[in-house]
Amino acid sequence: MKKRILLLLGIVLTLLFLVTSCQTKKEEPKKEEKPQEPVVEETAQEVTLLLKDDEFDLFLSKEVIKAFEEEYPEIKIKKSKTKDIVKYYEELEETEPEALADIVVNEAGTIALNQGKWANLTALDSEFVGQIPEALEYADEEAVYGIPLKMETDYVFYWKDLFAEQELAVPETWSEFVETAFALSEKVGSEDPEFIALGCGFKDIWPCYPYMEILPVAETGDIYRAYEKVYQLLGSEAVSGDLLSLGRSEVTSLFASKKVGMMTLSGSEYQKIKEDLSEEELENLGCFYLPVRDTKEEPFRVVTYGKTFLSINEASENKEAALTFIRWIYAESGYQEFLAEEQEFLQQASIQMPEVEVLTYHSQSQALPFWSCELGVQMLTEEFDFEQEMEYVYERGQD
Repeated sequence: MKKRILLLLGIVLTLLFLVTSCQTKKEEPKKEEKPQEPVVEETAQEVTLLLKDDEFDLFLSKEVIKAFEEEYPEIKIKKSKTKDIVKYYEELEETEPEALADIVVNEAGTIALNQGKWANLTALDSEFVGQIPEALEYADEEAVYGIPLKMETDYVFYWKDLFAEQELAVPETWSEFVETAFALSEKVGSEDPEFIALGCGFKDIWPCYPYMEILPVAETGDIYRAYEKVYQLLGSEAVSGDLLSLGRSEVTSLFASKKVGMMTLSGSEYQKIKEDLSEEELENLGCFYLPVRDTKEEPFRVVTYGKTFLSINEASENKEAALTFIRWIYAESGYQEFLAEEQEFLQQASIQMPEVEVLTYHSQSQALPFWSCELGVQMLTEEFDFEQEMEYVYERGQD
């Protein structure tokens, strides 16, 4: 009996111990588990983006692309770029579609020259494309192969105080433009031999485009008249300095330091200029439309053209992700703040010349290929024969 009581007592104590142990364990606070951070880079769909250097800096900055990736962590944009624009265009033509990036920065001309490489964006998303009139301007039988981020215009940048000191007015005709360049060269250049009246940067070839591509459009297709004007300008004393010894970036730097009086630039290039200028210097910076007309009685024609087209590679396996980026970049418009600032500066030109006839440059049908810029450089050589070369231009135009 005594043994049975001791055995029961042992069982009771054991049960009490187990219950107490369980209660103690239940009362212990649970450790909070740290939520696992999503691994974006390893799981994200990678979309490659091929850029020209200037578009990368102006429109598709690291900050803009980072903002997109934060909103769409399932898509990662991998960028590549080149500073050599001539090489960039050559590679677009030579590279097989399978080797190109998913998204490519194009110009209207390179879209046309590389037909078959670009996806029809209208077929991918007709509603999105239909809301962009700039894209529809460049449609090829209702098919859109690139979305332009903006419509561009060329301007002549100048220094207001320099014009005031020399009592020069903003030119309104081509002859006045030439005379203004001559006056700067004669008056300022005589005191400073390093001064350049009209900066060009033709060592890089492509900066010839405002004169060799855009001017014929402003002359309503009269290539002979347009090139005659350019040839006479480049061969005159109105243009100072060795135009073939300096590249675009060099001339732009000289302009920022006021060693150049005037410079023909696109509106987008204002962003590059302003980085090197103080607020006071920016106030002193002015711009006007490049005057092409011969008399003030003629319409003042201004040429606008699509700039920085985003195209999708037809061979891409990431078309939908690529289109997501293009939709976002256009709707979100990460570059809108920059455009607003640019437009405020460029309004000077429209104030000075409020009544203009706007012509849209459609590179597919109107473009003179890149050799037109090469022709502009050839005009600066002694052996250049204008009449002979113009015959050649018309022959190539027939091709």
